[in-house]
Amino acid sequence: MPLDDELVNMGASAQAKFLDVSSMQPEEAFSHHAYAGQDLNGAALSETENLPKFLRTLIRRFERRGYTFLEDLGTGCTRKSLKASHSVGGRITTRVVHFPYEIANLNSICTIINKSKRDIDENEYHISQKLKRHPHISSVIESHDIMGVTVNVESDTDGKSLQSLIESWGPITEDQKAKFYKIFSQIVDAKKFANMDKDILLRNDQPGNYIVNDDLFVVIADLQNARERHSIRDISLPTRDVTAYTHPDLINALFDEFNPAQASRETEVYGVVASMVFALTGQKPFDYEVKLLRPEDEGYDDARIVEVDGLEHRIQLLVEGEPATNISYEDHKKRAKKVIKTLPRWARKIVSKGLLYGEYVGQTRSRIKPYRTVSALEADLEKLDRPSMNKFLKKAYDSMKMVAGIAAGFTFAWLLVWSAQENSKYVPPRPSPADFLRAERYFHYEMNDLLGGFEGKYIMNQLRPYFGSVKKNLPELLEMPTGKRRTMEDEINHYVTHSYNVKWMDKKLVSSWLKACLLHQDLDPEEMYGVDKNGVSNRLKPTFVPRDFVIMSDRLTHGRDIDDNLATVFGVNYLAASMLNITGKVNFAETYASYFCTAEEIKSAMVRSGSIHYFPKAMDGSGGGAIGAKAGYEAMFSPEDSLDTNIGHLAVGYNLALPHKKVELINTAVAIYLLTDKDGHTDLERIKDYRHLMNAHITPLTLPEKQSY
Repeated sequence: MPLDDELVNMGASAQAKFLDVSSMQPEEAFSHHAYAGQDLNGAALSETENLPKFLRTLIRRFERRGYTFLEDLGTGCTRKSLKASHSVGGRITTRVVHFPYEIANLNSICTIINKSKRDIDENEYHISQKLKRHPHISSVIESHDIMGVTVNVESDTDGKSLQSLIESWGPITEDQKAKFYKIFSQIVDAKKFANMDKDILLRNDQPGNYIVNDDLFVVIADLQNARERHSIRDISLPTRDVTAYTHPDLINALFDEFNPAQASRETEVYGVVASMVFALTGQKPFDYEVKLLRPEDEGYDDARIVEVDGLEHRIQLLVEGEPATNISYEDHKKRAKKVIKTLPRWARKIVSKGLLYGEYVGQTRSRIKPYRTVSALEADLEKLDRPSMNKFLKKAYDSMKMVAGIAAGFTFAWLLVWSAQENSKYVPPRPSPADFLRAERYFHYEMNDLLGGFEGKYIMNQLRPYFGSVKKNLPELLEMPTGKRRTMEDEINHYVTHSYNVKWMDKKLVSSWLKACLLHQDLDPEEMYGVDKNGVSNRLKPTFVPRDFVIMSDRLTHGRDIDDNLATVFGVNYLAASMLNITGKVNFAETYASYFCTAEEIKSAMVRSGSIHYFPKAMDGSGGGAIGAKAGYEAMFSPEDSLDTNIGHLAVGYNLALPHKKVELINTAVAIYLLTDKDGHTDLERIKDYRHLMNAHITPLTLPEKQSY
């Protein structure tokens, strides 16, 4: 069958993706997978019996089109790569054809995740077309939709992967700085073009994907997982053997949904620098592995569960061969420093700024300013290509260092004297937010101050309908089945425990807040909080967290949807931040009010009610604690009104002046808090402990009349 006729049979999408090879430029004649493989000597590969039938059928179709397969270049988790010769218009070219498996090798959780999101081979074609004009990025010259899979064809080169070359050459040594610069300057140039000019993250960094020919010309290969930055919504990781070059935050994200992370320009530059370590040492920089467990494997029952397409998979993190819960930055830093000491001196600064990603100048004593983009790496790499100082300049430089050292000695002595004088003037710094969160007052709310006095019966009068609603609806919510865990109660307990372990958040406070949010999913955040100029709600379900807070807290959320998990994670953070807005003694009612209401709403309600307290507050005769000295703004009630002659006055709470639907959220959270123990478990039987307050005969409180002057 003529090629044109077969293209018609392949369908319109395949025709649209078929490119004329004769139009390709010489610099595009590079491809990857140049691994040592089996020499086929032009044999009819489709007749090879040890290949799966599906793969033999695909190969046979290409043999009919004039492809002669020359070499087996290797097998990955998702496809087999073969080198072939092909004639177009009398011009014979060599190519690499990537044949996907009908069923991928799913021994890697990363492969499972990546395959579940999209056709990664079709994605490779589309990304390749956006990047094809760059000489150091591989280009797909043909792409065919055949038998339900996408077969990509690339031009071939005589190059080999940097990994195989280093294994053959040995590591790049101290006196081979020029070779190092020539190889990695091309890689960095390609990454800069993709990351900065095209806003595409390649997500493929490892020595096996850098193809180098005899002239040290480099091409970055394998674009299956590359994506435009704004379209990245979920974690996508390389396959198993590449985790040694993967940013630890991306690995940790698989094991900790409370700290989501996605690929970024920062993770891209980390992968390049980690690959530099292999080139300089011949060893993987770190021994990190994500292992997919089978039911018979040790630790299967306690392993992390990852759900993909409705199926649960259990995975385990191995650090240096031992099971671990995560990769802590401090431990990673120690390993990185050991590696850095083994490198040539001229490479240590570059590698330090790439691997020590958690260092922050100004907040620590570190002199390392980590790379955030590949442009910063490029600037340091260019310095390697500059000529060294000649002997005269070096001697002058050494002399200057000696003079500077003497001057520094005198300066240090003077500083010692000055420091001794200043010690007596030292003023301790203000507590940081972290210090505040650890403080005792954060965990222990004064329950007796809220309910122990005369005002308790008035508070319970306001909370009575919310106790009834909680008693009716909470059991059904907690028993609701979920996809990832057994019930909604398990989901809530997961977030509560994690917020306590990671954020030092009080379990009782978080549990009550989250349950209240989930009980009010019928509320419309757009109606309650409005929308921005783009018509997007200012607050997000399920936790009613401000959308701007999430975006400002995590730059990775820009331009993408924020899912329920992110809204819950950052909701916990916002709950902690809400406490920092409260002056004086921390009270859980005020905390919830600060979370669900804006600062302007609370200030306005305080002025309108004449009170600085969310709930009614018993006052002495002087009216202390109320704001607004003018009559009518103090909202005081006499003993006769309250049916209690042992109390002076009662100030209404500012809750009466807040929007009703937000009060519903706050009061529900308060009601649940009163029924919840220190571990976050809610006991509805405790409602009876408050019935003596709820049954009191009292006059409902109302806002005072506004006064005109």
